[in-house]
Amino acid sequence: MLLERGDKIFELQSEYRRAILEFITDSPKRHGEISRELDISPAETTRHLARLVVSDYIEKRPDSTYTISKYGRLLYDQLLNMNYVIDNWDYFEKSELSVIPKEFLSLPVISEGRIISGPLKVAGELFNMTASSTIFLWSMSRGPMEPFIMEHMDKLYQGVDMRFIQQEGEPIPSEFMNELSFRIEFRTCENADFGLFINESRALLILPDSKNRLDYSSGILGESDTFLRWASMLFESYWSEGNYVSL
Repeated sequence: MLLERGDKIFELQSEYRRAILEFITDSPKRHGEISRELDISPAETTRHLARLVVSDYIEKRPDSTYTISKYGRLLYDQLLNMNYVIDNWDYFEKSELSVIPKEFLSLPVISEGRIISGPLKVAGELFNMTASSTIFLWSMSRGPMEPFIMEHMDKLYQGVDMRFIQQEGEPIPSEFMNELSFRIEFRTCENADFGLFINESRALLILPDSKNRLDYSSGILGESDTFLRWASMLFESYWSEGNYVSL
């Protein structure tokens, strides 16, 4: 029996069928394993498996195990992205994710980060990020950078490489940055549309609110290799387009 596209999507409204997809994503599973994992009867398990097979989300192998299909994996990945947005709806409703350039707007990568909420929590993460930096610290934001730099002068003396991108028109704290012992560079850009803070182990993304103000009451913190590569490439794209500032 062939199912229409809308009927296939309808099949994923069942939490049990979504749970089956998640359970067999990493490796094929047998009927009994699935029944025990979901804590449902063998008959119910058979019914859900049959519907997923007919919908082409999963395949039954010759050894009687069930595995996710290429089509099912694609849809499942998109489902995870949707769940990430739905689970964090309060955050995405007030934040402007659209300021991220289209070529970098990847929900599968962004969803590897976790939402942190509360001004004190965000401030604490920024402090910890600077304190834990031993190789580099890159920052893009609006507003003056001098208070941020002065608070962590010890990192400059330790040789931590610092790069700062800030909005055009903001003052550059050059009066104490001319010593050769400091590894620090500044660039400016026309629109610092979001905040981005990166070191060798974590990255924090700060989005603007509906009035285009950077909202430091919440952010997306990521520590995976994929998230760090994404954040670094995003920063470097602005860095390469920025205006060099000679100190």
